[in-house]
Amino acid sequence: AVSHVGAQGLAQFMPGTSAWIAGLYPALATNQPYNPSWALRALVQYDAWIHARVSAATPCDRMAKVLSSYNGGLGWVQRDEALAKRKGLNAAAWWGHVETVNAGRSAANRRENRDYPRRILQRLEPAYVAAGWGAGSCQ
Repeated sequence: AVSHVGAQGLAQFMPGTSAWIAGLYPALATNQPYNPSWALRALVQYDAWIHARVSAATPCDRMAKVLSSYNGGLGWVQRDEALAKRKGLNAAAWWGHVETVNAGRSAANRRENRDYPRRILQRLEPAYVAAGWGAGSCQ
């Protein structure tokens, strides 16, 4: 699968991100975004890398920041945190704080990026928890 913006494979990595991950982790050196096994391993490594670099007020805020970073880039979340802080908001809180500012994305990118954590954590996670697949981050 290739998205309309060029994201590739099951994990929908942009080519530059895929190449970067392949260079960072020797086990992923083959850079095969269209290989589902490679893509899932790369996705887990990338999310763990982001998770280690994000701080937040709660586990739910942290997971929202990780998901936003996965969707649109950690740099954007960091710029949004800085803008939130300048506006007197809590940069450690995603919901109602960092999510409300935009450090420069286009309107379409901002809508997609803000809906991504909301869709996963507020709409889908409750169903996963109800199915017994874990406690979730925001429950």
